[in-house]
Amino acid sequence: MIIKRKMKTSKKILTVLAGAILLTVVVYMTALRGHLLTYLQGKNKDYQKVEIEQFDRLEISTGWHVTIRPGREFIVEVEGGSAGPLVETDNGKLYFKSIHDANEVVNVKVMVPALKGARVSKGSTLRMDNYDADSLDIVLDGGLFVGNNNKIGFTNLTANTAAQAKISDLEE
Repeated sequence: MIIKRKMKTSKKILTVLAGAILLTVVVYMTALRGHLLTYLQGKNKDYQKVEIEQFDRLEISTGWHVTIRPGREFIVEVEGGSAGPLVETDNGKLYFKSIHDANEVVNVKVMVPALKGARVSKGSTLRMDNYDADSLDIVLDGGLFVGNNNKIGFTNLTANTAAQAKISDLEE
């Protein structure tokens, strides 16, 4: 005679818990792999210098991730260099023209001695790394603005927003 024992409730709970933990670890590792690949791909990108005139304002259309840093010169470097013709200066304003492919985002590094203002359109990001200024006028038309090391450090920051604009990390 064969006697079948039923699994106790505590063993069932432990089995379900172990399965949930294993599933969580697998999902976490998959997400971490994706972030790591994105990070590593970003580190190996080549930037090409674009010839520009002096400017103190930015006009950023859709499809750009612009990082501003302080410097003594006016330097614009575009990822891959293919979008160079889409960057130009006119009357003291640096224009980043629209990119026609809605899925394409171009990274740009900008060095500028003094910046007075910027307009950031939907789908674009303006990031300011270690940039100190007394005042800055930002117009967010659905774009994203990230301040100094994720903090806003301006004495006078004027931000006009529209649509789904975001200002990131307003802590001091």
